[in-house]
Amino acid sequence: MAKNRKMNEFTQTRHLKNDSGLLTDGLKVPKIIQFDFPGTDTLTIPITCLESVTVIDAWVALDADGGNNANKVEIFNNGTTNQITDDLVIGTAGIKDVVRAAEIDTTYDIIAAGNTLNVKCTDSGATDIPACRVFVMVLA
Repeated sequence: MAKNRKMNEFTQTRHLKNDSGLLTDGLKVPKIIQFDFPGTDTLTIPITCLESVTVIDAWVALDADGGNNANKVEIFNNGTTNQITDDLVIGTAGIKDVVRAAEIDTTYDIIAAGNTLNVKCTDSGATDIPACRVFVMVLA
């Protein structure tokens, strides 16, 4: 397979231009973090951010029917009180559906280095939350 040397050089040196010349500092790269939920009761999965990140998008891919209408996924900054996204209601979704965050709260979207990004999958009480994958896109 041929190597794309121009693209390799671009990614290695991060060449971007603005009116004043080349930008090499302050460049942020999008990263997607995947959280796998097994389909059990309410569960929160935290990850510690080694560098400051900004949450720019989140979505859920369901592996089964969404269950009770109140089942939801929430994305939090450092704990479970500073909610970054609106509730991603998965209860009304079906198998293979994708539920995307409609809002991001810019008060909490930047997670400082050393703090946690927490994803919480909440069962509404019927113990029917589906297995799903949650994707959070950040700039780092």
